[in-house]
Amino acid sequence: MNTKNNDALNLALIFTEDKYIPKRYKEKPIKPIKGKKPSSMELSFQAIIKLWQSTIDTMASKIDIKQASRFINLRPNIESNIANAAYCKDFQDFTDYFILRRDIEICGDEELVHLAHLHTAFQNEIDKIIKDAPR
Repeated sequence: MNTKNNDALNLALIFTEDKYIPKRYKEKPIKPIKGKKPSSMELSFQAIIKLWQSTIDTMASKIDIKQASRFINLRPNIESNIANAAYCKDFQDFTDYFILRRDIEICGDEELVHLAHLHTAFQNEIDKIIKDAPR
């Protein structure tokens, strides 16, 4: 599985309710489907992964790939001595991207939901890192 597919799978696993994730995805390593017809849950989850792939592709086409990777993997670049996420350049840039897609380019509903979830998680990660940083 390539990096984009791994990223899409990871985001689907993070942001999908547990009851909608097929059991095989909860095991490490993920077990392949063996000669069976995929269940409706499997097909639904694969559709969620494809939607995440689309969100990732769009982001990667519009912003710097390294920054997009930080957003997608919830690994913010945090400057020293900032008080909260509002002062983090990565968060400001993510907010600008979110506004661009939502208000100017009018992205689709699925992408909007994905970006909202990702934006909130990114902010939470920044705040957690700041809170846990030694003073």
